[in-house]
Amino acid sequence: MLICLTGAPGIGKTTIIKKLVQYLKDSFVDVGGFFTEEVRNAEGYREGFDIVTVSNQRGILARKSGIKSRLKVGAYSVDIGQFEGLALPSFNDPQRVMIIDEVGKMELFSTSFKEAIENLLNSVDISIVATLPLKSNDPFINHLKKESKMLIHVSV
Repeated sequence: MLICLTGAPGIGKTTIIKKLVQYLKDSFVDVGGFFTEEVRNAEGYREGFDIVTVSNQRGILARKSGIKSRLKVGAYSVDIGQFEGLALPSFNDPQRVMIIDEVGKMELFSTSFKEAIENLLNSVDISIVATLPLKSNDPFINHLKKESKMLIHVSV
């Protein structure tokens, strides 16, 4: 089963995901996957994003500087190696619930990531909770919206 949360950037999708993960852990439900977090500098300006697994492993997803990559989203260079190195193994352990925050432009540079999501969708005993951008013309994101049993729009 696939449940998707969508909404504008900064609306609280990741906050909801983190609270859900804590609730599931407190309820002794096996949960895996990852979420993304903004990284801000001392002045409070966003300098990038990290990937954080449910088991608290952290790596770089994207930065405005310090990463040499041809993969870019706006001002951010994407470190696809670190992303895949954490995201893909987080899908390998059998879990009842898999968290994917988020399926966005940066993450979708990885073909292996898309394949891993498709494999999870074909698994009958795994529930997936994913966050998606509100607006996207990406065929894979639109596919996930159509496949979801529940599409929740988060707003204020």
